[in-house]
Amino acid sequence: MKKVIVSWSTGKDSCLACYKAIKMGYNVSYLPNTISSQYKRVRFHGVKDTLVQKQAHAIGIPLLQIETSADSYEQEFKEAVRSVLSEGIEGMVFGDIFLHMREFADKICQELNIQAIEPLCGLNPEEILPDFINSGFEAVIVATQANILGKSGLARSWISHF
Repeated sequence: MKKVIVSWSTGKDSCLACYKAIKMGYNVSYLPNTISSQYKRVRFHGVKDTLVQKQAHAIGIPLLQIETSADSYEQEFKEAVRSVLSEGIEGMVFGDIFLHMREFADKICQELNIQAIEPLCGLNPEEILPDFINSGFEAVIVATQANILGKSGLARSWISHF
């Protein structure tokens, strides 16, 4: 069984990619996650660092939480991943859906000499949410841009509004 890590954004796509990787027979050793060193929130979703820690604890996979700066994000991410490669890590799973997003994953993994694994890439985006729900997951909105969704959108479940 190949040992991998799953790039963990805290969202439904990385969750589903992790689930699919496990079902494909991969052994997930870590969930690397990047947070802003300035705000202590996930760089791409705005989720607090402590919530990510609780997610990883609930899942039972160790979190590799990385504080990054905007100026050296890529380098800091690679250094953190490199720190666990000696444990036999052979690949990294990403929850990217669109092919153009795959460029970053391929570049990072090529530089680290590991395999990029993209279980969702190229799938029809309209089928991914039903696949997520049919796999037994539920997404709850925990962070949003107030000018777009506002407080009324928080704590809503994707299942009850799908």
